[in-house]
Amino acid sequence: MINDMKVIQEAIRKEVEIQTADLQAEIAELRSERDTLKNVFEAMEEGGYIVNQQAEKRLYESQDKFSKAFYNHPTPMQIVNIKSGERVDVNDSALKLFGQKREEFQQGNIFDNSICIDSQEQKKAIETITKERFINNYPVDLVNKSGAIRHVIASGTMLDIGDGNQAIVSFVDITERMRAEEQLNMFKTFAESSNQGMGWADIDGHIVYANSALAELVGEKDQKALLGKNVAVTYYPEDEQQRITEEVFPCIIKDGTWSGELMMRQTSGELIPTHNSLFLIRNEASEPMFFANIVTDITERKQAEEALRESETHFRKLFERTDAVSVQGYDRNRRVIYWNPASEKLYGYTADNAIGKQLEDLIIPDEMREQVIEAVSAWNSGGPRIPSSELTLRK
Repeated sequence: MINDMKVIQEAIRKEVEIQTADLQAEIAELRSERDTLKNVFEAMEEGGYIVNQQAEKRLYESQDKFSKAFYNHPTPMQIVNIKSGERVDVNDSALKLFGQKREEFQQGNIFDNSICIDSQEQKKAIETITKERFINNYPVDLVNKSGAIRHVIASGTMLDIGDGNQAIVSFVDITERMRAEEQLNMFKTFAESSNQGMGWADIDGHIVYANSALAELVGEKDQKALLGKNVAVTYYPEDEQQRITEEVFPCIIKDGTWSGELMMRQTSGELIPTHNSLFLIRNEASEPMFFANIVTDITERKQAEEALRESETHFRKLFERTDAVSVQGYDRNRRVIYWNPASEKLYGYTADNAIGKQLEDLIIPDEMREQVIEAVSAWNSGGPRIPSSELTLRK
């Protein structure tokens, strides 16, 4: 089970690395521009020059660029003094994560344990960033103003400004992914004992879990062989891929579920008929996270249906060529569903006239009407079959 979760964990790790790299690149660019300006100012001071308007403009633009990058960044970020515990600044994304207003957030202190649940974990993080000058992918549990616990990955770097004790720290909220992981574990507990194919795919269609029955159904040697593959492209033929894109996925996004028959492609290239029951896994914000699918191989059912159709066709042709034997077919409500040519000759009704009408309205004498209705109803309800016998019918 732990090995099967590597796909989700790898996705979390990559997401954290991408956002951390973007943030560090922006900080590095701002640092470079700041250092350039610093050198310009120092050179001008040594030469006795007064800082001109152009240099002031560049300084202002640099500060403005940092402010926009910081406050508008989708990643939650805060600037803190790791020595005094002062919360120097925070962006809007972090305020949303913490569930606080800017004023109340900045009045607090990172050492008051109002946000970080485990003070020892926070202490270790501060010791690490003080010693190494940065931290990467550090797991932390936070509690927001409403009391909800958020699982985050923290990354940060020290800033060479002020007293040198300020750090910018970013957070990647992985709460929903962890909840999805818990749901997947529950799904797997049931799926592993099932003889039906069951699997999960992310919102882009890449498989994150498949049980042994699904692996066997598509012809893979084991469950791991499916992981990471695009389920539609790999295991469905092109015409079904189009149907999945245009019909199935839009329906699941809208209604949360979809059920129907789809042809699947095994690794050997052979196509097999299957019944698919898909449903959508959403996070707390109702955003789509994963697709789950329960797949049933209906090859035997389709073969039985085809055999029944062939049998019906065979007997229909036989009855239609038989002039001496009158054959009719009726449904549970005694309505005619088949009327062969011999019946047309015997009773005088064409097939077009007879089909859809009730047995007792066509050939049953009035005195037998109620008796026939009761006998057929009893038979339909599990009672005795109507025995063969000689009857006087009407035309």
